[in-house]
Amino acid sequence: MHPTVEPAGNGHHYFRGKFPDVDRARSWYESPEYQAILPLRTENSEGWAVAVQGTPPGYRATHFLDKMFGAQR
Repeated sequence: MHPTVEPAGNGHHYFRGKFPDVDRARSWYESPEYQAILPLRTENSEGWAVAVQGTPPGYRATHFLDKMFGAQR
């Protein structure tokens, strides 16, 4: 299971960031700078944040979301 840093929602947009590892992605997410602007997104959209480590070439986030949430998304 991939670490989820926010509750699941019904969002249809995704952000793809590249970090050396999951710990650094979490550090970015938990940073004071990101936390200061996080309400701009969470108060104006529905969604969740998931850290996925080691995606292969050609990886599509929609395939991952289908496996995790199926018709719920």
